[in-house]
Amino acid sequence: MAGLPEPVRAQDFRQHLLELRIQIMTESIYGKSCYSCGGRSCPPHDDTWEQDVREEAFSVMVKALKSGDSRGVCSQLNTFMREFEEKNKTCMAIENFMMEFLERGKGSSHSVRASVWNAVYETFSYEELKERIFQLVERLNQQGEDMAEDGNGEEAMPQMVVMIEQYLVDNYQRNIKAGELSMEFGFVSEYISRIFKKYVGLSPSRYLTKIRMEKACQLIKNHPGIQVKEVADQVGYKDIHYFSKVFRKEMGVWPSEYK
Repeated sequence: MAGLPEPVRAQDFRQHLLELRIQIMTESIYGKSCYSCGGRSCPPHDDTWEQDVREEAFSVMVKALKSGDSRGVCSQLNTFMREFEEKNKTCMAIENFMMEFLERGKGSSHSVRASVWNAVYETFSYEELKERIFQLVERLNQQGEDMAEDGNGEEAMPQMVVMIEQYLVDNYQRNIKAGELSMEFGFVSEYISRIFKKYVGLSPSRYLTKIRMEKACQLIKNHPGIQVKEVADQVGYKDIHYFSKVFRKEMGVWPSEYK
């Protein structure tokens, strides 16, 4: 019908949503109503936190959390929050900082990671964020046990890793785009990569390469005379030259030489 926009494929719409979500996570300045990209005039931003956090002060805050000293945690956290606000930290930087702090202090738990995620992305000011984090710290200290023992800890984390592993196995033939795992599993790429590597020994991208090389070797062995381009296509590589370079790096020989 005249005047109506062209329909958008579901796959394209999903990709647009993925890109927007990653942009919000990595580019939006926490607590401010503007983005650091997209051509708008915004203050300089910072999407990291490690170089601005004094390790000694960070360790003091972690020890306070481990010992159940909520007041000590809140005092130090207030200082960090003021510094982060002055330096225009992004949402992702804040989230990664909170995740690292709680993981060092109390262990790893799916429920607490979800609480941090909600605290960062559902609040719009540092005052709101501090209140949510302080409440979380109080709850953890009142429990009197590691987060990893809360019924969602050691059981939940391996399960998420298994799901990511299965996702890679099921989709290795596709071009898995940057940020796709974040969209599927609800955590930033850096966090997913760190946790996955902790349990599997490889980052998701390295694990995906391992799967693809194993599948490529099987194809070559089971189908003598198969074209290298066909092998590349079937294991998720559209660029035959790039596939060949990766294969040689991983297997020590070119695909055409593999037997």
